[in-house]
Amino acid sequence: MKIVYESQTGFTERYANMLGKRLGIEAVKLKDYPAHEEKEEIIFMSWICANSIKKYSKVKDKHNIKCIGAVGMAESTDNNTKSLITSNKTGDTPLFYLRGGVSFQRLKGLSKFIMKAITKNEIKNHKIEGDPEKIFAAGRDYVKEENLDAISEYIKGKI
Repeated sequence: MKIVYESQTGFTERYANMLGKRLGIEAVKLKDYPAHEEKEEIIFMSWICANSIKKYSKVKDKHNIKCIGAVGMAESTDNNTKSLITSNKTGDTPLFYLRGGVSFQRLKGLSKFIMKAITKNEIKNHKIEGDPEKIFAAGRDYVKEENLDAISEYIKGKI
C-alpha cells in the first residue's frame, strides 16, 4: 500500500508525508506513481477546489483506492464531507476531510482569484478571525498531526 497524492500549494503533500511517516507507508506524488501499479492498494490524497477533489475522477477507475484524504481550507463539518462524497461520486470509498489552508503566494490565476474571494467572504462572516491584510500576506495554515487520527485508525484496521 502507498499514499498517492496531488498537491498544489503543499498542504496535501505535508499531510501525505506525515501520514506516511506515521504508518510506515511511502508517499508518492501522483505524477511519479508508476502506471503499471494500477492494482496496488492506495490511499489517495488531494486538494479541493470548488467542491472537486482534484485528479480524483482520473484515478478512481484506474487504481484500487482504499480511502481518500481530501484537503481543503474550510472547517471540517459533516455537511462538507457529505457534499464532497456526493459531488465527487466516491461511492463506498471512505472519505476523510483534512483542513489544510491557503497560501496566496503559491496560488496563480483563477485559483488565486477564487480563494481571495472565498477568504474575503469568510472574514466578512467571521469564520476567519484576524487582520485581512495579514491573512492575505501570510495565508492560513491549519495542518495538524491530530487531523490525521481518523484516517490513520481506518488504515491501521486495513493493513
